[in-house]
Amino acid sequence: MRGHLLLTNCLEDELTRPNIELALTEDRLLWLDLQGTDDETLILLREVFKIHPLAVEDVFEFHQRPKIEDYDDFVSIVAYGARDLGDSMFPYLAAMDDRIDDLQDQIFESPKESQLAALFELKRQLVGMRKMVTPQRDMVSTMLSGVVPVPGMTAESERYIRDLYDHLIRISDMVDSYRDLTSGALEAYTSMVSNRLNDVTKQLTIIATVFLPLSFLTGFFGQNLGWLVEHIGSLAAFLIFGVGTELLAVIGLLTLFWRRGWMGRKKS
Repeated sequence: MRGHLLLTNCLEDELTRPNIELALTEDRLLWLDLQGTDDETLILLREVFKIHPLAVEDVFEFHQRPKIEDYDDFVSIVAYGARDLGDSMFPYLAAMDDRIDDLQDQIFESPKESQLAALFELKRQLVGMRKMVTPQRDMVSTMLSGVVPVPGMTAESERYIRDLYDHLIRISDMVDSYRDLTSGALEAYTSMVSNRLNDVTKQLTIIATVFLPLSFLTGFFGQNLGWLVEHIGSLAAFLIFGVGTELLAVIGLLTLFWRRGWMGRKKS
């Protein structure tokens, strides 16, 4: 077995089954911290502590939902902690908030696929946190309401539980808020990409519209008809009809586009 055995007055003893049985026989207060779920550990829980098989199953099966259950002579609590985060999850959530703000600024500046992948990763992390935090908040609320009596809870220890409950409420609210921010950032990304696509489509439409009258004019004056060939043959006619009409068409279309605000902001 791997772990720690702490007895009264925080005295640490060797983690062995005889030492644990001796402490239980003498009715001494002990704190047993077990690491891992090997066969020896499970046998210890079943035979020495007489833990119910359903509770032992919760120990063996990871990713259980946070909960508290009363088994007559003991209370089983499944809870999660903030690994490598010290006091709480707040520093981690603050860093996540900054990351979401940075991604939003980058999206409004220049949306990229890497930002979309980062947003989905953040959303996945927030969903995982919510699956742990919200049930754990409800579990602590059950402890405070007395629905499941916790042996050894005093008025002094209840104050710490209330403080823990307050932290869990704040963390749960922050997770929900960041999920909304992430969803908003995803919508902003989609909107920015759609706007860029609309701009490209508008530019291509303007180009196609400009060339439409040019194609008509060149096709009209390019007809192999005798009257056109005999009467439009000078340099002046070429400049007026061949070049002038096309320039007028382009200038007229560009002016129309500008007045309607299709090529920039229309001045008031």
